[in-house]
Amino acid sequence: SVLFVLQFLGQVVFGQLSTTINYSISDGLPSNEAYDVFQDHHGFLWFGTDNGVVKYDGYEMVRYGVEDGLTDPVVFGFHEDAKERIWFRTFSGKLSYYEKGKIKAYKFNDILSGEIKQSIISSLYVDSLDQVWFSTFRHFGLHGKIDSSGNISTTIPKGTIYHIDVGQGSLIGYRQDIMENIEVNNQIFEIEPFGYCDVFNAISIRWKGKLYVSACRNMYEYDGTSLK
Repeated sequence: SVLFVLQFLGQVVFGQLSTTINYSISDGLPSNEAYDVFQDHHGFLWFGTDNGVVKYDGYEMVRYGVEDGLTDPVVFGFHEDAKERIWFRTFSGKLSYYEKGKIKAYKFNDILSGEIKQSIISSLYVDSLDQVWFSTFRHFGLHGKIDSSGNISTTIPKGTIYHIDVGQGSLIGYRQDIMENIEVNNQIFEIEPFGYCDVFNAISIRWKGKLYVSACRNMYEYDGTSLK
């Protein structure tokens, strides 16, 4: 079964206990293979699985699959834009989004998939001009954007792992051909080689004015000047 820890915090209270809820197929999930859980602006929970996505209102789970417009049944993650559209990152790299009760395919998917090839989109940000910013992992880990007319521009990062601030969001990705540094907004920091990782993933988060990046069982702290 799939285990999620949900903390309902009105304020930060020392010693407050977490509420643990265990969701599984018997509760309405289409699969026990879940990759991400996301809470949208309205409070709904979204589950990304290898058999579609689920929207949960606390009482009922509603599944959406390829028959409903999803571009791929395997969904790795989500992004909510300023228009409250929920975007889905998939295994195939082709994007789709949920808007007003319907799932629609991104109109420039062919351009996107043709550019990233066998890479997988690791993060996504859609700005107020409907420009889709994306990062990838595998191969050269390129990142870039597609504007509202379908024009695409990409960059191959200098770092093994890279974090880029974009508008109110950020992008995180990595490349597989080098294993020696971290790039934060075009600044390069040398690190010890990662060595072998059976599962390699990169995650970044801002907390108390600092940026934290984790990869391959290591965590790095960036204070705006230095990385440690």
